[in-house]
Amino acid sequence: MGKRNCLTIDKYKDLIPLVELHHERVDGKGYPYGLIGKESEAARLLCIIDSFDAMTQKGPIRKQSHLMKLFMK
Repeated sequence: MGKRNCLTIDKYKDLIPLVELHHERVDGKGYPYGLIGKESEAARLLCIIDSFDAMTQKGPIRKQSHLMKLFMK
């Protein structure tokens, strides 16, 4: 979904590689490329950012978490 959205807006096309990386995992079991070790360093940072965003946004089955509560966990 994110990649398709970036493809429709010219100013976001440079972000496509980063959008794809947020599903990679440090153990190489992520997708779409199965990056491992040093190859996945940018992907690890994007995964943290994506997870933080998911925890701080209201979703269809959960309430929005307060930022301080997240840091206390």
